[in-house]
Amino acid sequence: MSKGIQSIEIGFRVVDALVRIRGTASLKRIAELSGMSPSKTRMYLVSLIRTGIIAQEPQSGAYSLGPYAITLGVAALDQLDLFNRSGQVMEVIGRNRDATCLLCTWTGYDIVIVGRGEGLSGLPVDFRIGGTASLTRTATGRTFLTFLPEDQTAELLAREMRENRRVEEYRHITQNWLRKELTHVRREGLSHSDQVVLASGVSLGGYGAIAAPVRDPYGTLRFVLTVLFRHTHAKHRRAIEARIRQALETLPAPAALT
Repeated sequence: MSKGIQSIEIGFRVVDALVRIRGTASLKRIAELSGMSPSKTRMYLVSLIRTGIIAQEPQSGAYSLGPYAITLGVAALDQLDLFNRSGQVMEVIGRNRDATCLLCTWTGYDIVIVGRGEGLSGLPVDFRIGGTASLTRTATGRTFLTFLPEDQTAELLAREMRENRRVEEYRHITQNWLRKELTHVRREGLSHSDQVVLASGVSLGGYGAIAAPVRDPYGTLRFVLTVLFRHTHAKHRRAIEARIRQALETLPAPAALT
């Protein structure tokens, strides 16, 4: 597991205590649930109040979840609704049994599969929930690269580009090649790949992939929907692409990107 920031994890224990209480609470009660001394708990409460995650009543001095916690909750509900609706889209796309859909999200440091729709029979690999995907070698990853802010993906991108230079199969993935690919993805709204690259770096021959961004109504990228299909001929790929575009129209229209 990657090294984290302990103070953030401790601060979350304070927030979690109030979530479990579901109301106002005294410093003593929060300290008990957080497993810390009252003095240490108060230091975290002061910082969390400044962020708006926690609020303190001026009269009683009791603590409760703050206004920004409500903002986070609403955002989480919006994303959950988008996740559920994306699942319905995957069902529609896979209805003909000639394609399998994956729904991926960006965790902050890598790409993780969070949803899968059954459809394509005989797929030789089980794409499990929790599995990961390459940022530069897959249609999924290049969609994230296109629509996420550059600073969010910079660390993983730099690491993969170093790895690509050491592997003959991926040496064509240069900065210039990637720039052209991302320009195409932004223009077309979809990313294509004539091969499926597994997390291990092994390519799955005979299959193609088309990836599409799934953005919330505010235009923020939340997921990438990737459709895997047998790569037979261009006509079949165009049919899959048309089905993807049509199915995605059922999702809330995002704000225009600038």
